[in-house]
Amino acid sequence: MTRITVRVRPGARRSGVVDYDGGVLRINVAAPPSENRANEELINVLAGELKIGRSRIRILRGFTGRQKIVEIDLPPQQIDEWLAGLHATRSPTDPNQ
Repeated sequence: MTRITVRVRPGARRSGVVDYDGGVLRINVAAPPSENRANEELINVLAGELKIGRSRIRILRGFTGRQKIVEIDLPPQQIDEWLAGLHATRSPTDPNQ
């Protein structure tokens, strides 16, 4: 199990990972923050990016705020490699930013 800090921007034009900087993963979600929709979309984005099932991702803290602590059922090394890959592949002209 690995825990990461995520900063969510609900109501964005499209959902996707923006970047990872300063120990915080920034993710845009197109869903509104009402009725738990943004949280559900956050889980969908992470599951899609990591290619794992939704049940392997849990929000531990920050259900109603933009900053959340998320637990992912993957080894820390695998998460670190994924985050390092994000940093290397995102560019300033990336449309998800």
